[in-house]
Amino acid sequence: MPDTAIAQLTVSRPGPGHISDNYPITVSLDDEKIGRLSAGKTVTVELAAGTHRLRAFNTLMWKTLTFEVAPGEHARYVVSNRAGWGTTLGAIVGTGWFYPTIDREG
Repeated sequence: MPDTAIAQLTVSRPGPGHISDNYPITVSLDDEKIGRLSAGKTVTVELAAGTHRLRAFNTLMWKTLTFEVAPGEHARYVVSNRAGWGTTLGAIVGTGWFYPTIDREG
């Protein structure tokens, strides 16, 4: 019989075809690394129901999200890099900054 206090978390990265595909994103759950996602990759983990902290780090910047997950729930998030004001500014000197985002699916 499955443990009803357990939930699941899936974090995915959009498939190839984005300007930031060459920059992997390290994903941590409650300060523990759960994966380093390149374009099109996914990681799924089990976690206790309750409040958790999800962090996406692209080696330069990070985004942190606190979320709740109920027993038996399967929370799904998409992490990606987006362009911002620093992307254009950095491109002038040969490198652009990307800003990680975390979006809940569904």
